[in-house]
Amino acid sequence: MKSKKSFSSYGHGHGDEKLLQYGPYDAQIKREAILEQRRLKLARQYLHVKDVLIKQHQRALRDSSAKRSHIQQTLRLAEKNRNTILQRLVEQCAQEVARCKEVARQQQLKNQEEIDRRRANLERRQKATAARRAKLLTVPKSRIFSNEMAIPPTREEAAVIIQNHWRYRQLSKAIKTYRSFGISVHVTENLSFQDTVRLLQKPAVIQATGKLLQKARKVSPLTCGVNKYKNLSRVFLSAYMIVSHTNEILADIGHYERKLFTSAKVMLRELEQWFNEFSNDEPNKIHINHLLSFLSAWDTYYKDFDNWKSKDSEELVSNLIAHYVELEKLWNTVKTQANAETEWRMNIVQQQEVIRSKIRNLGGDEAISKLERSLRRLKEKLPNESGDETD
Repeated sequence: MKSKKSFSSYGHGHGDEKLLQYGPYDAQIKREAILEQRRLKLARQYLHVKDVLIKQHQRALRDSSAKRSHIQQTLRLAEKNRNTILQRLVEQCAQEVARCKEVARQQQLKNQEEIDRRRANLERRQKATAARRAKLLTVPKSRIFSNEMAIPPTREEAAVIIQNHWRYRQLSKAIKTYRSFGISVHVTENLSFQDTVRLLQKPAVIQATGKLLQKARKVSPLTCGVNKYKNLSRVFLSAYMIVSHTNEILADIGHYERKLFTSAKVMLRELEQWFNEFSNDEPNKIHINHLLSFLSAWDTYYKDFDNWKSKDSEELVSNLIAHYVELEKLWNTVKTQANAETEWRMNIVQQQEVIRSKIRNLGGDEAISKLERSLRRLKEKLPNESGDETD
């Protein structure tokens, strides 16, 4: 018992000694050390938060700078595209103005040449008349009214006679060459469609047809009718296909088709009547009345053929104009988007330029005017449509 008490008393004695070792000064130091650790920890946390905020701010600056750079690049590209489009439009307008000026100049020169030609012809006739009058003044009156009186032609009149004789001979050769192929409505009606096509597409037939039509036009005294022909041989030979194989050529019979069929039939009938009157024994006898009837029917047929062909061209032009207008509507729909200038504008403009070129080639200035009217109507409708949508 004594030993236990002594041990407990000994233990309490040592505890008291430890407590006595930590005085008020040591506790203060320990407290300050703990506070210092907390301050350092808070400082580290503050620095960490500050570093995170700085990095976030720098990241935000980089993002905004990248966005600003992208926007500026997009604006520069849009400006470049806009300038390119404007430059192209300026060049096109300049080319169009130059073309119009050239056409006007050519027309002015042509008119001046026609005036000079008529003036020279009139002066030549006046000289011929004066020469004939002077010659008549030297002839006695008794011989003037006699049947034996024959005034020789002047130099110009003799040249015209020789020229007409030469043209008649050339036309006779062209007629013989054309008739050597044996082309007629009766022959083509008895041939199949493919055989008729092969016959009429022979280069020799096309060449002979062109010479025949050219020589006939030169011999004719006609000054009216169609003056400028395009593909005259093929258009002329198409009349045989239209008359002999109508169902294969004219699928849908309408007003233009009926008129074309009638004019083709009349032209070929007039041609065969002229050929039937033509005699190999009289090469200089052209039968001018039948020739004039044929040329008149040929002009009528060519106009009807051109109208029939232009009907298909008008339908194609209408489809192209509708496509152009749809592209314009598409641009008005997407132009408010952020990247519209870069992603849409150039492609739409390029497609519209190709379509405009096709429209001009098919219908000329009249088709372009029709396109412009359609665009104006579209622009007039756009505000109303937007107003309806907002309501």
